[in-house]
Amino acid sequence: MKRFFILLCFCNVMLLNAQNHKVDSLIKYYNLSTNYPDSSTYKESFYNAFPNDFNTFIDVYGYKEFINDKGEWDDSLSLLYDVSTEHINLFFSLYDLIDKSKFYKKLINISLNGYWEADGVNVFQGYLNKFFMTNIEGFLTELETYDDYDIKSFWHFFFAALYYDHPYWVKFHQEVYDKIKPFNTYRLLDLMEEQYQKDYKINVEEQNK
Repeated sequence: MKRFFILLCFCNVMLLNAQNHKVDSLIKYYNLSTNYPDSSTYKESFYNAFPNDFNTFIDVYGYKEFINDKGEWDDSLSLLYDVSTEHINLFFSLYDLIDKSKFYKKLINISLNGYWEADGVNVFQGYLNKFFMTNIEGFLTELETYDDYDIKSFWHFFFAALYYDHPYWVKFHQEVYDKIKPFNTYRLLDLMEEQYQKDYKINVEEQNK
């Protein structure tokens, strides 16, 4: 039992060190990218350091809610919580610098298993929505390489909202549907509708409780 506890502590330390290294890299290359805006090397390094999945994104830019020792709900802010908007803005500005397929893939992978949250997550989702609407064909081509489960997970995050029946989000869903339909990607469209209708129903039912 003691050996297991020591191993667990060692693993936690390793994870913390890896997270701190990523944070240090993001700070370093963000500052270099903004101080030397003509340097593609620094911008590519920032892109590579940017999280590749939702959990890492939360660890770096989001916040976590938990029950503290007093049995009360509490939250903790990530190390880069206060600069999340600036970092996300730089990340999305790198589209013309990065291989398009890799950029789409990174966006999709960050979205997988994602959920709505205020602040950094909400900012990322907002940028994602706008980017998708102006880069639909390439985005759909990459999304089609994923299996059904991941595609529905992507759509779940893409449309995640505090109130699904708000007129803005109802209109946005219809705009996305109309934009995708001409590309004849029926599998993606069917999976989108399946997940959206499911999430919409759950959200409205929760509001009416």
